[in-house]
Amino acid sequence: MKRNTFQQNKTKSNIKNESLTEDELVVKLKKNLSIFLIILAVLVVAFGFFGPKVGSLFFIFSKHRNDKELGDIVPPATPIFSQIPEATNKNTITFNGVTEPDVAVSIFVNGPERQKTTTDKDGSFTFADIKLDLGQNIIFAKAKDNSGNESDKSKIYYVVFDEKKPEIKINEPKEGSVVKNLNKRVLVKGEINETAEVKVNGLNALVKSDNTFEIVLGVDSGEVEIKIQAIDAAGNKGEKTIKVTYQKSS
Repeated sequence: MKRNTFQQNKTKSNIKNESLTEDELVVKLKKNLSIFLIILAVLVVAFGFFGPKVGSLFFIFSKHRNDKELGDIVPPATPIFSQIPEATNKNTITFNGVTEPDVAVSIFVNGPERQKTTTDKDGSFTFADIKLDLGQNIIFAKAKDNSGNESDKSKIYYVVFDEKKPEIKINEPKEGSVVKNLNKRVLVKGEINETAEVKVNGLNALVKSDNTFEIVLGVDSGEVEIKIQAIDAAGNKGEKTIKVTYQKSS
């Protein structure tokens, strides 16, 4: 009787142990499944990120396989202007240049866009009658193609619009004076108010850094007309004429 009771208790104990082992197994399986899913998710992300690079390394597939069609991403050549003056006495100027064919080119003067044009089949362009501001003008251009690609700025040019004539002052000789010497020479000295080329009776005078000038003229006896012209970088011309009398010393 006791033996049967012992066997029953042992059987119940084994059943209880087996029940606890199953619960633990379920928990363990759930834990393992969670770890597996996490690892799988990490592998999927890693493959998506590194796969194209590794695959392209071994020529399995292109790393750009998911890229969208980029089309034309190359900007046009930077515009180049030709023969731009440093100064002008006109309030408008025409600019010529070259870049790529069939692109839009814009010219900018002192900041804002001043005009837009399209290049021809040779890449040439012209901006006609661009209005300048009085004084210094900062000028550059940009090109843009049909895909919206924009070039770098062209070289920046500085053009001075100056409409004032140079002022001339003659220091020697004085108007109406009599010049006497033995070598038939008249020394002319003067000054101008800005940098300019000076001609005296059509001959180039020496202009110094302080804008003073001088020249020695060969003359004949009698009345001598001395005509001085000063031409600045913008093409403005100032003029002044005096008359003196030359007498050869006895």
